[in-house]
Amino acid sequence: EVGGVGKTPVVVYLLRELIQHGRRPGLLSRGYGRETKDLVLRLPGDPVDPAKHGDEPAMVVSSGLDIPLGICGDRARAARVVAAGTRSDVLVMDDGFGHRRLARHVDVVVLRGEAPLGNELLLPEGTLREPISSLRRAHVLWFHSKSGEFDEVKIAQALQEAGSPDEVRSVSLAP
Repeated sequence: EVGGVGKTPVVVYLLRELIQHGRRPGLLSRGYGRETKDLVLRLPGDPVDPAKHGDEPAMVVSSGLDIPLGICGDRARAARVVAAGTRSDVLVMDDGFGHRRLARHVDVVVLRGEAPLGNELLLPEGTLREPISSLRRAHVLWFHSKSGEFDEVKIAQALQEAGSPDEVRSVSLAP
């Protein structure tokens, strides 16, 4: 779904968990809101600037996570550069479900708990980037709610679209 779902706070949470478990993550992002257009590699200790790195990566670093950033519309290219130029042993993509050129081990899809399927229409008429059936590619559905409200009927529909409850683990965050 487009914007405001809560993907970046979930990414921050996952990055913190990885670090707590001894991993060295790097973040891949398109860098929404940045003024630069080419690939940018930000190393730990380097300053972060939303105009250069984008809004979400700047939020991640300002949250206290001084990790490598690979910023590029081509996430596969960013992944190669981060893997070659840093000590990262795991890469996390912010907003990367649609970037299927890059092989992954786990796809986490963050959905709004209040309206997990939006208005069920694809862009430009609706809020969905992909058909609901794309949830079948997800390994984890994460229902995030800023308000604390969860539409259990729509959550059940999303889980049904994704596959068997035995195959999908759903997680929700308190506001």
